[in-house]
Amino acid sequence: MTRIMPFGDSNTYGMYENLSSPGGYRGPLQDMLRGGKLGFDLVGLDRDGRIGDADHNGYPGKTIDWFTRPVNEAIRDRDGSYSHTIDSGSRTAVRFLIEQAGMTSDDVVLVHLGTNDVRLGDSAGTMLAEMRVLLDQIVGSGASPMVQLMTLAPVGGDIWTADGDPGRTNNDTIRAFNEGLERMVAEGYGALGVTLVDSGVTTAGLSPDGVHMNAAGYAGMARAWFESLVATGQVEALPEPPLPPPPASGNLLVNGSFETAGVGSDQHGAFQSLQGWTALTGGRIEVWNNHKGVRATEGVNFLELDFAGGRDGFYQDIDAAAGRSYSLGFDLRARPDRAVWTQDVEVVWNDRVVAVAKPGKDWGSFTATVTGQSGTDRLTIREVASQAGDGHGALLDNFRLVASGTAAAPPAGPRDEDTLAVKVNGDAFKGDPAFALSVNGRVVSTSTTVTADRAAGEWDSFVFRGDFGLDGSDRVAITFLNDHYEGSAARDRNLYVDEVVLNGEVNGRDESFHQTRTDYWDF
Repeated sequence: MTRIMPFGDSNTYGMYENLSSPGGYRGPLQDMLRGGKLGFDLVGLDRDGRIGDADHNGYPGKTIDWFTRPVNEAIRDRDGSYSHTIDSGSRTAVRFLIEQAGMTSDDVVLVHLGTNDVRLGDSAGTMLAEMRVLLDQIVGSGASPMVQLMTLAPVGGDIWTADGDPGRTNNDTIRAFNEGLERMVAEGYGALGVTLVDSGVTTAGLSPDGVHMNAAGYAGMARAWFESLVATGQVEALPEPPLPPPPASGNLLVNGSFETAGVGSDQHGAFQSLQGWTALTGGRIEVWNNHKGVRATEGVNFLELDFAGGRDGFYQDIDAAAGRSYSLGFDLRARPDRAVWTQDVEVVWNDRVVAVAKPGKDWGSFTATVTGQSGTDRLTIREVASQAGDGHGALLDNFRLVASGTAAAPPAGPRDEDTLAVKVNGDAFKGDPAFALSVNGRVVSTSTTVTADRAAGEWDSFVFRGDFGLDGSDRVAITFLNDHYEGSAARDRNLYVDEVVLNGEVNGRDESFHQTRTDYWDF
């Protein structure tokens, strides 16, 4: 497995505007390497970015020559706090970082440096001389790693002081520097294991500050690194992993517990696709492995629904039998460091919302019934639109879809936790219907809004968890809270209950609420 060291300044660190690319180019580069089934381990003293392998040596504000001398300096994180100290002793910073990572001649350093030198007014000649010193220190011994050296992107206008020549612009300096890098590699450093990589980034790939990349710019950098690493053979293909066992108990969903994702313990990674699953356009599938103290209900991997700033989700296409009913189930819980009420999960079957699942503070299970149609069926799991954009969502695991009548039992939850499920829909008029819920007089929910449209055949399945104080003779109370009527059926807000399930015991009594009142289900 090749160690790869992302090495440079803030564009390696991953500075960005408007959440353009957490982790900078390192996130999309990992996706490409994993997709190509290439073995790698990103290394470095710093960790930053909501990506699976976040190690790097990208330090905002640093110049080429900073790495070529001994340093003893506290390093600030993105929020201004100190994350760690680099104390290289008598060694130069670059030699210290390479030795700390245990790099060998089989490994690679991704060098992207020089933008801050331009900012400080250095000439291209000065920068090239300093780059020669840096490269000599990296490849100067027989056990030193190979180098992928990337050209600089232009800056967005002449926003800095040029190199003292009033007739020279910042981008003139960058062009001269890039041309000098090409000569250096062609005239000697190429033979020492240095490969020149053209970033290919234009001003269209810059964030509004004109210095750092936007999402497209970072993706372009990642593509350039990836293609060069593959072309030079500096990363090797992983052996083909064994195929996962066929789904148990007639489960039609492939990779329902996401175990094919290569994520290290107590880490997380983001993927455009996994075996069986595809991220919604513009998003990613964020996989956790025993992360933030949470353990999976099946295997070691599970998902966080909300990756970044958009409305995230994922889907799988299934060949279900037309007209046959299937039981859909999965496990869910709230992310532990975020408010539960912002983490609802929308369940969509063939482009129709069939339920909104609400996570609790611990793992619980959601179930719903869906019907196959003619042709391919699609299951989509996504954020509720009003809750998208904060980068935090429910945790999900152990998806299963089995023909009705086939057991699809979830793993046993904590023994001291009760589960109450309510299947409802409604008629919306000047607002959605809402209900309150209690068990044996103990309040479970003061108000839950129902968005499923009865006329469209939609259903919401709400799951509530907690200690309900059950004694074996139990009563669930549902109160319709907000009836509204203006003279006709088309101008009437109503609530309909299909079934109530308490700790697996089903009370299938239907009830229609056409006015504000309370009704009861006994167990």
